[in-house]
Amino acid sequence: MKFSRLLFLPLILSISLHSKQMDGPELITTQSVLDETLKKSPYSVIKFTAPWCGACKSPIFNELAKDNADITFIIVDISKGEGAKIAKKYKVGGVPTFAFHDYEQETKRVVGDYPALKSQVAVVAPKAKKAAEVKAPEPEQPTTITMEATAEGPVKTVTSHDELNKHIKSGKPVIVKFYTNWCGYCKKIKPAFDKLASDFEESVTFIEVDGDKAAELADKFQVQGFPTFISFNKGKQVKEISGADKPQLESHTQELHESTLKKPVKAVKKPAPKPAPKKKVEAPAPKPAEKKATKKIKIPVKEKKKPAPKPAPKKPTHIEVTTIEELNKYTGQGKPTAVKFYASWCGPCQVVKPIFESLSKEYSDDMNFISINIDDARDIAQQYGVHSIPHIKIFKGGKEVDKITGVSTDTFEKQIKRHIK
Repeated sequence: MKFSRLLFLPLILSISLHSKQMDGPELITTQSVLDETLKKSPYSVIKFTAPWCGACKSPIFNELAKDNADITFIIVDISKGEGAKIAKKYKVGGVPTFAFHDYEQETKRVVGDYPALKSQVAVVAPKAKKAAEVKAPEPEQPTTITMEATAEGPVKTVTSHDELNKHIKSGKPVIVKFYTNWCGYCKKIKPAFDKLASDFEESVTFIEVDGDKAAELADKFQVQGFPTFISFNKGKQVKEISGADKPQLESHTQELHESTLKKPVKAVKKPAPKPAPKKKVEAPAPKPAEKKATKKIKIPVKEKKKPAPKPAPKKPTHIEVTTIEELNKYTGQGKPTAVKFYASWCGPCQVVKPIFESLSKEYSDDMNFISINIDDARDIAQQYGVHSIPHIKIFKGGKEVDKITGVSTDTFEKQIKRHIK
């Protein structure tokens, strides 16, 4: 079975829960719903998929879900909701990927191998059945103290960039905690953060931002996980602390506090000494000036240099296209056209990129070089049957004459050059 080579996802994802079918897998599109589902499931398996992946369309996963009701089968589509972020969090390198879990703990991973998927489900099924029969208790949840921040409280809750900006520009040091309600580590660090806020309230402003309710704010500061602490001083970002690192958080809070105590000492100006009185000195009488013969000197006048003509702007050798109309302008020409389908999060695409750009610079007079980001032009990818990336199609006179799929640096350049006159 051929496995479509795809991604290397640089992002974090989440998923919104669709209605669960009694005999089929759950489609999840938010991180919070996925976390809650895993917490309640003694045994589960997540399938990471994408609409353009041919191997992902196999019905085997759905059939296994129907035959194994004691195992929770979950689908995460990386093109929907927070799917891409979730795939990044799980470091998914290709689709389909199947991740087996015991509650929230991943125990096994299978990439693109359906026979191996079946074998692993067969191993898990008896355990899941036994757990269902004895109704295994859910993992014990840690006791937490919910502390609602009020206007007078030491920790301020912020939901917008404007609110946060007011605190950052106040001149007072600020520590911002990005968290979510489903994050166990966030709950673990909360008492320490609240105590620091209480102890250093006068010198440091403590702020918390819910990453689910203020997702745009978390994205703006490129928060990749929870909890994340970002500090500011005098309007500038100072430091970022990832994870529930209590010692580092306490140490940095102390540093910010001490920075408010250091005030510059103004130098005391000493009075300048009075100058000694000057003695009056009579200047000697001027001698009569002697007349000198004057000569006329010709000063050469430099000719003004004309400014050098500005070089003509270079014609772009590599073109980004987002509509089928734009693409048709190039593929319909007599000159051959190489069209590269890619995505910014795709690892193999990054391997192909420098080779494609180098060829475009060298052979721009002989061939058009076009790039299409499938996230910006999904309709074009679907129209041309692109099921995996990187994918390159060669056109001549409006017709497709060749295609290159995947990454093969040995043959990639030769295959493109073959179509250049």
